[in-house]
Amino acid sequence: LLLIQLALVIFYRLSGTIVHHVEDSTAQFFRLADNVVDMIYRMSLPDGKYEYVSPAASRIFGVEPELWYHNASLIRRLVHPDWRGYVAEQWRRLVRGLKGMGGISFRMLMAMC
Repeated sequence: LLLIQLALVIFYRLSGTIVHHVEDSTAQFFRLADNVVDMIYRMSLPDGKYEYVSPAASRIFGVEPELWYHNASLIRRLVHPDWRGYVAEQWRRLVRGLKGMGGISFRMLMAMC
């Protein structure tokens, strides 16, 4: 019984430490992402909903971050027409979980403002 109690105390202390480190890492990420000049976003798959959009979206595309959260297809409208087929194919590969996706580069339209 003493061994179980000791294990629980150790587990409780480690859990608190881990949670603290995760919270610190999350705060550091948002401080960085909120202050860069490039747009940073996080999107869930396969539904394509935005979970985070940095404030740079306003400056780059003329679209406030809040609008991205409610319009998952917004980025497709901003892809340059010459690149839409390529981006659509890369999206299909990503959703299917094909390896080797890394990042992709493509042209975007100018700010919508």
